[in-house]
Amino acid sequence: MTNIQAGSTGSRNGGLTDIDLIDSERALNEANSKHRISWAGIFVGLITGVTLLVVLGTLGVAIGASTANSLTGLGIGAIIWTALTVLISAYMAGYTAVRAGNQGLASSPAC
Repeated sequence: MTNIQAGSTGSRNGGLTDIDLIDSERALNEANSKHRISWAGIFVGLITGVTLLVVLGTLGVAIGASTANSLTGLGIGAIIWTALTVLISAYMAGYTAVRAGNQGLASSPAC
């Protein structure tokens, strides 16, 4: 008896012909030769980051102004809020830029 598993073609390349391998290499080379920078994604990420920074900054000012009866302890809270605002905005800007930049690659023939 032979040791060929069910569903296996017994060939080394998984049953692909030479033409299929050449076509897949050509598709991969075309996908890799395209520009990897998506300016649309960068601009969308920039707009998202700046908008979120302004919204969270305004929210921090509003909360700080409404709850501060005295200025004691307001400096530490403002520093923590500013640091969190910048980190959240930068993360969401990068996330949005990557997701928006990958939209053009989903329709490429290499996928």
